[in-house]
Amino acid sequence: MLRVLCSHGLNDAALQTVCGAVIVARLTHATSAWWGFTTYDDCQRIEGLLRRGIRVDYYRPDCTTVENLVEDADDVLFRRVLNNQYHLLHSLLQDKNSHCYDLRRRRHDRILLHNADQRNFVHRQIDKVSKVK
Repeated sequence: MLRVLCSHGLNDAALQTVCGAVIVARLTHATSAWWGFTTYDDCQRIEGLLRRGIRVDYYRPDCTTVENLVEDADDVLFRRVLNNQYHLLHSLLQDKNSHCYDLRRRRHDRILLHNADQRNFVHRQIDKVSKVK
């Protein structure tokens, strides 16, 4: 598709915009659900696709990696789930941690699970947020 657009005379900036809007969007669609199940080799294949895009000027070299795109999308989704009690995924959150101590504020007020399955989106996010200092 991008080759056809290039052959029709679309400039590099427009090709990079199309690549970001179509190719990267398809690669990162629903990553919160499947990213935890990817292996290192899977991640390298996806990054390789973007490196090939950079090599032929379809993808800007200053754009972020797939891992950063996934982390950003996960953070946005997790904030939406935490702040909306009617969100479909809100019921998957752990119970609220109720204590009367005056401790430092966290980004969430949920009970932390030990040895939780890190492939699960909610467990990944709660574990990630609890490690941020």
